[in-house]
Amino acid sequence: MGKREELIEKIRAQGFVLPIAQNPPFPLVSLEDFFLGNEDYGSIGCNLLEHPGLEQFFERLKFIRERQDVQDVLVAVIEIEEDFPDMWPFSDHIYIITSASRTEVENWLAELQPDEVVEGWATEKPSNAPEILPGFNIFHAWWD
Repeated sequence: MGKREELIEKIRAQGFVLPIAQNPPFPLVSLEDFFLGNEDYGSIGCNLLEHPGLEQFFERLKFIRERQDVQDVLVAVIEIEEDFPDMWPFSDHIYIITSASRTEVENWLAELQPDEVVEGWATEKPSNAPEILPGFNIFHAWWD
């Protein structure tokens, strides 16, 4: 089984029926689940005129996740085109759980050019969302 199929199986295991309905909440996956094996530039940041590349997305988000003031960084998958095996599942939201301020999070993400960074869940809290540690908040960055 390839990485794409493994990712789709992880999403199914969370109780999501494919295709994912356009109604939130959307399933959350790890950075490794989303980026390892992913060669589809259209899978995230597809609106960017100068896409920094999937490797840069992955490396930057891992760097952020490794910070002492970050609990986790997760990817929300909003669309899967199973009939098109060259298309990786699509995301337009990244969640960062941190004790840092919104301004700090915006600075961390600047090179990835999100349209906005907002505190809180973008939709309802996903069923597989981790418990947020005391003193930490959730921020979501999105690319339109």
